[in-house]
Amino acid sequence: MQALAAESPQKEVSYQDLFSPAFMQKYTDFASFSFFMQGLKIKDFNQIADLKKDQLNDFVKNNSHFTSWDEMQQAAVNEYMTNLF
Repeated sequence: MQALAAESPQKEVSYQDLFSPAFMQKYTDFASFSFFMQGLKIKDFNQIADLKKDQLNDFVKNNSHFTSWDEMQQAAVNEYMTNLF
């Protein structure tokens, strides 16, 4: 697997690909990441970095299967990578 990763060119993955509607519907109370952002009262993914970590983690905990934003991101990456192979 490492050899394959070394041969593959680096590819940036958008948050829309990571937090697909299927992922959001399976693990959160939202149909899409856009609705998730509306719940956070933000309009752009980059604004997540401006939120207080406790505020973001509480929102994730109360509206998803995850206990933190970090856990949600890791699950999204894992699911994305699993779907590639």
